[in-house]
Amino acid sequence: MTEYKKVNSHITKALAEIVRTENVLVDDYELIPYTRDHQWVKRSDLFTSRPEVVVLPESAEQIVKIVYLANREKIPIVPCGARTGMTGNCVPIYGGIQVDMKKMNKIIEIDEDNMVAVVQAGISLYKLDQELRKRGFICGHMPGSQPTATVGGAISTNGWSERRMKYGDIRNQVTSLKVVLPTGELVKVGGGVSGKVEKSSVGFGGMKYLFIGTWGNIGNSYRSNIENLSYARTSLHSSNSIQLFRPRVQSCAENVHDGYSIFIFADRRS
Repeated sequence: MTEYKKVNSHITKALAEIVRTENVLVDDYELIPYTRDHQWVKRSDLFTSRPEVVVLPESAEQIVKIVYLANREKIPIVPCGARTGMTGNCVPIYGGIQVDMKKMNKIIEIDEDNMVAVVQAGISLYKLDQELRKRGFICGHMPGSQPTATVGGAISTNGWSERRMKYGDIRNQVTSLKVVLPTGELVKVGGGVSGKVEKSSVGFGGMKYLFIGTWGNIGNSYRSNIENLSYARTSLHSSNSIQLFRPRVQSCAENVHDGYSIFIFADRRS
């Protein structure tokens, strides 16, 4: 097992030179929010695992330098989005450096012809969806945590949402990723030359799946191309009680063909 080193003042200073002092968090009150996500934990386990320092990069170049520094100094590094997951995988149990992606929250491009959005990892799914709706599109991945959950977090967890019935999981919507490897190298995976092709036989088209659902363990994704598979349609809300389950499921299947995608079943007691 690797013997991790602790973050010292020299490392903190080096990080500040990379991302600027205001983007380096070291005080206790700043680090406490990073000790957990939405996973339920016993009170005795609260705040037991926390980073030694948190950095908020604003560019791919800064992430490359942070990862290279951590690799060289043998310091653990854990990326995170909005920490809305419920599995605890973004909690830095070995301390080290936590890379908070929230400041990399820009929409680089919305390609309406190819129905692909190019975004940074820190943008919230809600913000992306709102911008897409202005152009007549919707985001195909909208979990219950969508007001704050980020694109990067969804990809790193291979998240699912109510819209998966029509659009699939997030892995089915990613055409390509730009990733910083643990050695500090920057690579693009998937999507062909443009990064917008759903399937490509050129090179290693399936490499992107190595980085989807792996919680940043083998690479920090900082930019992704997301397919917008459908135009926005009028929402259909039905509160009819379900007396016969099978006919209602059949009805939902028919509505999917008509363009609707979200169906939630609840019994009377719910």
